[in-house]
Amino acid sequence: MKKHSIFISYSHKDESWKKLIVKHLNVLNLNCDIEVWDDRRIVAGSKWKNEILDAINKAAIAILLISADFLTSKFINDVEVPIILKREEEGLIRIVPILIRDCSYENIEWLSNIQMRPKDAKPL
Repeated sequence: MKKHSIFISYSHKDESWKKLIVKHLNVLNLNCDIEVWDDRRIVAGSKWKNEILDAINKAAIAILLISADFLTSKFINDVEVPIILKREEEGLIRIVPILIRDCSYENIEWLSNIQMRPKDAKPL
């Protein structure tokens, strides 16, 4: 069975939320063959930007941890999001945005038409 890779995009200010999501995804890994990737897996001496781009390009799912810090991150907006959106348009990745803190995500054009989680769009 093919291993499915999940890329987690988040602001480092939301590290505690990312750790919680990863913990729950690791429970899924008991019965499914998944690999959860976030930037904390980058080892010292690696070219970190290349590692992130490679992980996005290998991922079948992109989990976006949505908060004001996420939405205002220059790196996320300038580098990660454009690649994720291009891959989604090509049918290569599924985007799963998770609202972790209240913010005005509805004002973000690329995000406003993607189904938010939780279903009622209330922050975790």
